[in-house]
Amino acid sequence: KHRFTMIMFILVLLLGIGATKSRGGIVMLITTFTVTMWYAGSNRWYARSKNKILIPIMAVMIFVSIVMFLLVITFPVIFEGLFTRINSAIYEEGNIYRYYLFDKAIGSFLQHPVTGIGSGGFSRQLDYLPQVFDVVLPYYYQKLDLQLSVHNTFLGVLSETGCVGVAAYLLWAIGIIAISKKILKLAN
Repeated sequence: KHRFTMIMFILVLLLGIGATKSRGGIVMLITTFTVTMWYAGSNRWYARSKNKILIPIMAVMIFVSIVMFLLVITFPVIFEGLFTRINSAIYEEGNIYRYYLFDKAIGSFLQHPVTGIGSGGFSRQLDYLPQVFDVVLPYYYQKLDLQLSVHNTFLGVLSETGCVGVAAYLLWAIGIIAISKKILKLAN
């Protein structure tokens, strides 16, 4: 029963990543898949365990990856939007705005390294934040007057909450990993 629930959860997660065409989601999926395969292959504890949940999970991930690859080859029009997003991230100047936001986030952190500029302060103070690398926006972006977030979780936490917030963020992430390890240990 638990394996079926886990497999259904993973399928929904994979479909969500595919439907949103999230580049970060795809990168994290590939990273998680690689780390999990390495962990299962190099861990003696896993080789001796009775509950081999990673095997069906890996089988589902490999199956879904093959199906998605075949869909891309068979129906390239469906995935045209994803390829457009990947190309725009690499080759077009559309990302200059992201670099501008990253520059502002780093500048605001350097100005207020301990506590940051306050939660939600980045988008409110965007026009007045300092820059480090002096990224210059093209004119058509300057006249838009957008109030955006950093578009990068780590830089957002760093600029808005400083070292204190980053420490809390890292403690939270370490706590999640520790809890996950305990759950895996208890399951076996």
